[in-house]
Amino acid sequence: MDDLDREELDIHRLLSAVKPEPLPLGFRDGVMQRVRGTGAPAVWEWLIAAAFALPGMAYLTWRLALNGGEVVTSLNAILTAAAGVDLTGSTDIAIDGLAVMSFALVGVASVLAAHAMLRGSASHGMIAR
Repeated sequence: MDDLDREELDIHRLLSAVKPEPLPLGFRDGVMQRVRGTGAPAVWEWLIAAAFALPGMAYLTWRLALNGGEVVTSLNAILTAAAGVDLTGSTDIAIDGLAVMSFALVGVASVLAAHAMLRGSASHGMIAR
């Protein structure tokens, strides 16, 4: 509790006084039933996932084809700095903001596509436990 501010102590005491309770039986199945819905996935889910993923993947592919050497050099510098091998700090690391945004767009598209696949699966088997 040494890392809490004075304003946070009251809330911490209140929340720590609540006894943890296990989730009721069938809670997970109920949530997954609501995620799956009753029908097939809407076409708009796949369209939005494609609208997010295609430009992001196109930019990343173009960037890798155009400046693949710089990307590999930057990645090498990041791994070297993370390992603590280069203690001089003389390594330049280039981070492209559009590449970061493209990765984020591909990630959002993956979430949307996973949701569409969950809703559209004919067999409602277990994906993971």
